[in-house]
Amino acid sequence: YDGVIAVGAIKKNDKRWGKSTYGSHLSLVAPGKKIWTTHFKFNATTCNTVTNKYEKVKGTSFAAPHVAGAVALILSRNPGLTPAQVKNILESTATEVDDMDNTVPHDEYGYGLLNVEDALNAVPAIPNNLNITGVTYSSPTPVNLIAANTITAGPAVHVNPSADVTYRAGVRVHLKPGF
Repeated sequence: YDGVIAVGAIKKNDKRWGKSTYGSHLSLVAPGKKIWTTHFKFNATTCNTVTNKYEKVKGTSFAAPHVAGAVALILSRNPGLTPAQVKNILESTATEVDDMDNTVPHDEYGYGLLNVEDALNAVPAIPNNLNITGVTYSSPTPVNLIAANTITAGPAVHVNPSADVTYRAGVRVHLKPGF
């Protein structure tokens, strides 16, 4: 599906965890075995805590949050990115693991191991100012126009009623006559 990021789990040695998802739909992999997490067990009968400790866990359920965190960091740098753009950034910056043998995408590893640093470095910067003229927006596909300071639109900018256009500016949106 467009915009869906399928995540597999790998072990410490960069090998696929045996129960991890795999196939041509896989986008990338992230650590998914021996992941430290909190383990809290409560006894409802006695209203006491039975265990309250850290525990190592495994699975794609623990690999996927690594990728979700990377997505949040990417969108914090540029909230105007579409799901497809975020997916492309993650896939294009993933680090190839040895078992991939230069096969990208790979059925067991997708585009490779999540590389948060490279992904963040690949995020396009938000312009300080955005000037828009001579454009017609008519598609129902969302368009996000984002600038750190000012968006100036017009003249000859038309937004049809069926269009889905969002303007976000840090300081102001300035619509000139003829917009």
